[in-house]
Amino acid sequence: MPRTRDQNEAIRDKRRTDILNAAMRLFANRGYDNVSSDDITKAAGCSHGLFYHYYKNKEDVLKDLFEQSKAGCKDTIKSIIESNSRAIDALIALEKSLTSAIMRDQKSAYSIFLAFSVPLSKSFSKSKPDKKFLFFFIDLIERAQKEGDIVPCDANAVGNTFHFFILGLCYSKTRYKNLDLNYLADNGSLIHLLQTKKD
Repeated sequence: MPRTRDQNEAIRDKRRTDILNAAMRLFANRGYDNVSSDDITKAAGCSHGLFYHYYKNKEDVLKDLFEQSKAGCKDTIKSIIESNSRAIDALIALEKSLTSAIMRDQKSAYSIFLAFSVPLSKSFSKSKPDKKFLFFFIDLIERAQKEGDIVPCDANAVGNTFHFFILGLCYSKTRYKNLDLNYLADNGSLIHLLQTKKD
């Protein structure tokens, strides 16, 4: 009995997902420059023909991973912001969520690294950085200042610092496989440094 259109679509989605998952693991463990399209096909257990049916090259795969990572991170951020009425609570929850995910494993760290990165390649020209996504932190800092929970400071500078702090953690976790970042769970909060003292 021939497969239905839905069954064929499910098979195509699974094959593409297998390629993306294999590429994410390899890029996270070895770095993008040290992975070839051939490495991805072997890790995904697919033929070269199947790989090139979905992607022109590994850069095309990275573009899909970038969009996927950005969308996933954006959904997480939106959910946390919507579930916290005060900006300070959202900031603390966001920092904890991001650092916990980075500490969990290299794949998660690499995914967050992609989400927080601005594409540098010409082939990524259609993937413009989403300003609202990249600067969500600045908006929350400004709100927390208005609510009296954060000391007066340059919200733009703090937002950029947080952005690069996250990128640095991601880079460290993917570059140094045995790096222990667990101390950040209790002692590494940028937000606590900015909080006003309550009597």
